[in-house]
Amino acid sequence: MENSYQKYGKKFYEENKDYFKNYYAKYDDDLKRNAIYLLKDAKDKVWYVGATSKLYRRINNHINCNSSLRLTKETFKELNLHWEYAYVDSINSKEELLYIESYLIDKFGKENELLNEYEPYKNKFKKMDGLVKVYLEDIAEGLEFKIYER
Repeated sequence: MENSYQKYGKKFYEENKDYFKNYYAKYDDDLKRNAIYLLKDAKDKVWYVGATSKLYRRINNHINCNSSLRLTKETFKELNLHWEYAYVDSINSKEELLYIESYLIDKFGKENELLNEYEPYKNKFKKMDGLVKVYLEDIAEGLEFKIYER
């Protein structure tokens, strides 16, 4: 049975459906930028590396357990985890973004066991020019991550 708050909320949403639809579409468009994101603990240990062109949606998918990353809210709080992100606007393709992600998985995975279900990207990038790889690795090393706040 619905309480009055739920009824009012549904009524308010229905009356303002177009506003919410436009608001979230604009919000999504504003965040459609290539980004690399990390899941880190209080000691700056990297637990997960990801790449996306829709940062807000992707992190929300992780938070709401709609991804391969299976962390309960209790575990998240217990380990004092937080998200950090960096936009990567200087690349030209999804393949380049995935290469940067793969590079960072290799980098941070040597230091600790990541939660990523590592996909063997190495074979995927065999045809990529060596100079492009060096350029993308320089970008990866120069990324400045910011704390993601919901």
